Parts: sequence; structure tokens; C-alpha cells
Amino acid sequence: MATERVINFGPGPSALPKSVLETAAQGLLNFNGTGIGIAEVSHRSKEFVAFLSNVESLIRSQLGVPPTHSILFTQGGGTAQFSAVVLNLLARHRLLHPELADDERVMDYVLTGSWGKKAFDEATRLGGARANIALDARRYSKDGVSFDNVPPHGEYAFSPAPALIYYCENETIDGVQFSPDPAAQTSFPFARLPRERGGLLPLVGDHSSSFMSRPIPHLSDHAIIFAGAQKNMGPAGLTILIVRQDCLVDVDAAAKLGATPVPLCLSYRTLAQSKSLHNTPSSLSIYITGLVLERMQGLGGLGYFEALNGRKAEKVYAAIRAGEERGVYQSRVQLGSGSWMNVVFNVLGDGAEARFLAGAEQAGMKGLKGHRSVGGIRVSLYNAVTEADTDSWSTTWGNSFLKRAFRLRRRMSLAPACCTGIRKAENGVDTCTLYTGADNEGSQLMMLICRKEARENPDCEDDDGRAGVIIGMSPTNCTRDGDGNRGGGVDVALSTRGTRGSIRSLEREVDLRLRTGPRAEARIYSADASCERSESQGFPAVRTGSSSAEIQGSESKLMTRGAIMASGRMLCRRRRGVRGGQPTCRLMELQGVGD
Repeated sequence: MATERVINFGPGPSALPKSVLETAAQGLLNFNGTGIGIAEVSHRSKEFVAFLSNVESLIRSQLGVPPTHSILFTQGGGTAQFSAVVLNLLARHRLLHPELADDERVMDYVLTGSWGKKAFDEATRLGGARANIALDARRYSKDGVSFDNVPPHGEYAFSPAPALIYYCENETIDGVQFSPDPAAQTSFPFARLPRERGGLLPLVGDHSSSFMSRPIPHLSDHAIIFAGAQKNMGPAGLTILIVRQDCLVDVDAAAKLGATPVPLCLSYRTLAQSKSLHNTPSSLSIYITGLVLERMQGLGGLGYFEALNGRKAEKVYAAIRAGEERGVYQSRVQLGSGSWMNVVFNVLGDGAEARFLAGAEQAGMKGLKGHRSVGGIRVSLYNAVTEADTDSWSTTWGNSFLKRAFRLRRRMSLAPACCTGIRKAENGVDTCTLYTGADNEGSQLMMLICRKEARENPDCEDDDGRAGVIIGMSPTNCTRDGDGNRGGGVDVALSTRGTRGSIRSLEREVDLRLRTGPRAEARIYSADASCERSESQGFPAVRTGSSSAEIQGSESKLMTRGAIMASGRMLCRRRRGVRGGQPTCRLMELQGVGD
């Protein structure tokens, strides 16, 4: 149990500034000198009404909201707005075009992530118009099913006169965000939007997870912008709306013309007329949001946080790139589409993600686990996450994990003169000898492949004339005696002078035909409890599996049991009727060794 505050990289409810929480704690006892706590004070008291008005002013001034738009406060989060947006804008469209049938009305949705897909599904469920996908980013993903990119402007297909155009500016689950650079093809294509008569746009921006982190491009062109406060602004329970005044429509009049009746608590006009006090608001959430906005203004406003958030994101992405170069991390988002707020990636290797998360928590960092629907790691960098917090992850813990993983994953170049026997199965295989070995401390399990002919190359020989090139490593912590047969462990009377360089992974299946002889002295013993080491110390036990094969030659023995690489598999089958074994082994998934 933590006795001190940890670094909260959670995706929401997210971190809040410590100074704000301390002030809010005082407000729980005495709100603005009333002698009544904020959780108790009447929402119609003059003190609370004045505070609410100030919160609106702080948003308007810092974000640059024009007088053509109202700022409203409601509840239900961004998810409730999936319904409210449809109901209000279809009511508006009905008033503008009462002659159209429901199937002649169109709602355009831009899908760049899971939340956009949820909004589209809700629009489809509610009906009243045809929900159209103007862009589905999954078509442009690496696997055809994931949300990992923002497609270029030319791929959008908007309807000629839609009732609404929805987009989600930042996708928290998938880590995808539109670029703030208007010249970038991964920015939102404002220039391609179909305008109504009079030049207005029925544009809806879901800014729930990026609100107040940087300026909103073309803010005045939006019909509606909505955001949950629980990312950058305050605790859960408050939803902030920016609604253009022509969208504050009489929903009852629209219902008489055939539009779906809108509950009053979802009617933007009702909220505006009541100054966001149609019902009791989320007083505490509004109070803490106001404190956050006051702090933002004192630090320099939105410009300050835009620069800060840009630096934080770059530091995390730089750490991920360094990990990708070493074969430890793998980004889940295509270049140029990455989010500033939610950076997502995978940690490669069997069990590596769990070790990463456990180590981060021991280092005082929480909330890094990816969304349950996609897994992986997610580093959320909302406004309250400081640059020092980010450095603790990207520099301190991130580098520590990376270095330990890389030491065990140290990649060696495959010199063709030493090891030309690697070929894809369909092209045939050369005869190779497989050796396995460990360093003097028994802390690494190495796999080597050699060609007998390579002995003629002095660069590939060891002192005994045996050629070998390391193609991968996997960690073990098994102790052994001089003969290498104590408990679970590894012992090999083999060393190489193979070239040591860098290779991230062997991303292809390889067939090896093994031949043993008097020089092929290699022993691998399956791991048991005697060689386990706690995960907190960073070394997993040797992985074992059900498949096994035994190769015997003159005074030699090689035994494999399933996965002898931390993130690999070796499958061996003995050739029937052949004395001496000579099985064919297929080495698969040689990548992603953890620490």
C-alpha cells in the first residue's frame, strides 16, 4: 500500500495538480468563505453562481471561444453526448428541412478510433437519419482491422448536405490524434467540409481527452464541441459543451414536425436558458475544474500547456523509438498519427509486459496498463502530468527497463560468411549445427547456428575451431555446477568469436536441419523451482513446453523442451526410421525477449 502519492499516468479519471487538491480539500470544509463545504452548498447560492460564471469566463478567455457560442455545463460524460448530439442536431435539421424524410437525412461520422465507432453505433441505434461513415481509418491500418492511423485528406468522403459531421479529436484507447499542423495530411480536413447555406458547418468535435491541452483549430466553425472534465480539467461528473447559438433549437417545435422528442435534460436550449442550472449540477467537479483553470491561467494559459504537452509527448515517443531500435518496444500507431495525450505501445516478449508494469509500479508509477480491449501499455500525459513525471518514465524507469531488456536481447549481426544456412522453408535448407550456450554466470541462454563449412573462415572460429554466430538470447537465472547439471540450468563447452552487432528480431520462419557430432557438446536442462527468481528481480525462469526432442551423437546430447527462448518457440520432430535422430527443427517467433 502506497503511503505517498505516486505518479498517475492513468487515462481517466486522470491526475490532478497537488496544489489544486489541497485547495479543494479546504473547500470541502469551507467554500469561498461561506462556512459551508462545496459538496453542501446550494447550487443556487450567489457564491456558487458567481463561481460557475467565472469558470465559463476562464474557458472562454483561454480557449478563445467567440460570442457566437455558448458554454454550458452538464452531466453524463462524452458518452451521453453521443445521444444528445444526434437528437439536438436532427431537431435542428428538421426545423431547417421539414420536407425531408428520415432516410433523406444523413449524419457523417469520421472513424479514427474506438470512441468514434461507439458514437457511430449510437447514431445508428437512435435512427431519425442515415448514419454514414465518411472515413474508416481501419481500411488504412497495417492489419486492416485496427485503428492505428489518421488517413490523408483525400480519403474522406463527406455527404453533400449532412445534418452533422462528427469526429473524435483524440482517441484515448487507440492512441490516435489529429495533427495540430494544418499542413499535415494527418490533420483534420476542414477545407473539405461541405458548408450549409450561409456558410455554417454542422461540425461536432469530441474533444473529451484533449480539451484545454492545446488550441482547437477552427473552433468558431464548430456547431458543437464537447468534453468530459476528467482528463485535463477536473474529476469525473462534469461535461463541458461549447454550442453555437443556432444549434440551441426548440426541440419541442421540431418534435411536432416529426423529429424524435428530446429529453429536456439533453436539450441544449434548456441548458442555455437555465444557465446550466436546469437541475443540480456536479458542484464539486465544477469547483475543482475552476481551480484547475485558475492555475492554468496563472501558469500562462493554453500556450504554456501546448508547449509543455508537446515536449512531454516527444520524450515518450523518443523512448519508444529507442526501444523499437533494440527490439524491446513496438509502437501501435503509424508515424504522424500519434496522440499527445495517450501514447500506446507494446512491450515485446513473453511476460515482458507484466514485468514492465510491475517494475513501473515499484518505481512509483501507476495507470500504465492499456485499455482492456486492446492491451499493451498506455502512457497518458494529461495536463497535470508534469515534465518531471514524464522524465521519470521516459528517462529513469524507461531507460532502466530498456537497458536490462537490451542486455539480454543484445542483437548480433548475421555474417553471411558464418551463417548462410538460414533460408525460408520453401527454398530449402542447408545443413547446420545447432549449439546452445550460457555465459559464465549462467545468466543468459544463447542460441547459435553454424555451418560446418564456416570453420574455414577464421572470423567465425573459436579456439576449438567451432564456428558460431549468435542469433538470439533469452534470460535465465539457473545456477549450475562445473558440469552444468545442477538443478535447472544451462551448460555448454562452447564459445564463439562471432561478430556481435545488432538485430532486432528474426521475423521469418527458419528451418534448420541439425547434425550432431563429437564436437557438438550442448546440454539444456529444463527449469525447475530451484532456478526460479522472483519477477521483482527482473529474471524469469527458462520457459518450457510440451514438445521435446533428443539428439544424440558421439558424446553429445541436446534436449529441447518447447520454448527455450523467452519469446520464441522451437518445434522439433524426429525423422522416423533414421538412427541417431537428425530431427528437423523450426525456430519461430525469435523476438521480444524481456528483462
